Amino acid sequence: MIAAGAFGARQLDTHPLLCPPVSRLAAGRQREGQEETAFAGRYRLRHLRGEGGMALVYTAVDLRSGALVAVKMLRHELIRNQEARLRFHCEARMTARVAHPNVVALLDAGHAAGDRPYLVMEHLEGRTLGELIAEQGPLPAERALRIAVQACRGLEAAHCAEIIHRDVKPDNLFICRDGQGSELVKVLDFGIGKVCAAGDPLARAIEALDSGRVVGTPHYMAPEQVCHPASVNEQTDVFSLGLVLREAMTGVRPHEGKSGGAIIDELLTHFLSAAPVQRPALARGTEDLGELEDVVAAAHAPDRRDRYPSARAFGAALRGLAASSVRAA
Repeated sequence: MIAAGAFGARQLDTHPLLCPPVSRLAAGRQREGQEETAFAGRYRLRHLRGEGGMALVYTAVDLRSGALVAVKMLRHELIRNQEARLRFHCEARMTARVAHPNVVALLDAGHAAGDRPYLVMEHLEGRTLGELIAEQGPLPAERALRIAVQACRGLEAAHCAEIIHRDVKPDNLFICRDGQGSELVKVLDFGIGKVCAAGDPLARAIEALDSGRVVGTPHYMAPEQVCHPASVNEQTDVFSLGLVLREAMTGVRPHEGKSGGAIIDELLTHFLSAAPVQRPALARGTEDLGELEDVVAAAHAPDRRDRYPSARAFGAALRGLAASSVRAA
C-alpha cells in the first residue's frame, strides 16, 4: 500500500487480486503451486497463466469433466494473512452473484491442502484489452464502441446485483470469442469490488477491509473514489469505463504520474479545478467525432451530475453512436 499525500491519513490500496497475463511473465521460470497430485483433489495444473501480488492463476484440467478451467489461488506466503483471505472470500461471493455472458463465470471455490483458498473460473482464450492496445495501438472507434457496449452490459449485471467493481481498466476487460466466432468481452476480477446492499454481511466485511483506504487503480479512479470513498456507486464504474474507452481509441493512458500518490494529485488537480477537461482528438473510425467526444466526455465527467447515471444509460448512448456510424457507412 502507498500513502497518498494528497488526502492525508487515507491510504491507497493498489493490490487487488488480479493477475497479469502469462505473456508478461519470464518464460521457463519455476513457480510455486505446480503440484504432482491434483490440486484440491480435482484440478490438474498445467501451466501458470499469470500472477499478482496476492494470487496466482493457472490453466488446469477439471478431472471430473475433462474441461479446461482457470484456477486462482492465494500465494503460499499469504495463506495465514486474514485480510488477504477475506478479500479472496469476498471476490468469490461477489463473482458468484453476477451471472452474465459479459462477466467471467465462477465455477467452484474452496480450500486446498494447507487451507489454501482458491477459485475456479471459466477458461478463456484471448487477451485483455490492455494487451490489445499495447500490441495494436489505438483501435478503430467502431471496435472500441463494441467492446465498451459489452463492458456496459457486464457492469450493469454487477450493478443489478448491488456490486460496484471499483477497478474497471483495460487489464480487467478480456477479449475472447463466443461460440459463433464473434468478439466477446468478459469483465474480470471483483477482488476489490464493493457490495452496496444495506445490512448485507458481505457489505459489512468489505467496509471493514476498506476502512481508511482509497481503493482502486489510480489511473482509472473517479474523483469520488479519492475524496469520498464511501460514496462510490455505479457512476464510479461508468467514469472508469469512459477513461478506458478513451484510451482504447487514442492509445494514451490517462494521467502521467509515476507513482500512485502523484497520479492521485494529478487527478484531483485536473478534474477538480475550474480548468476544462482536456479532450485529445479521438482515433479513426467514425464520421462524427464531435458527437463521439461528447459521449465519452460525459462518461468521465468529474461531477456526477454531468455523468451518465448508470452503465445502462452509457451503453444506450454508445449503441446509438454505433448505429449512426453504420447508417453513415
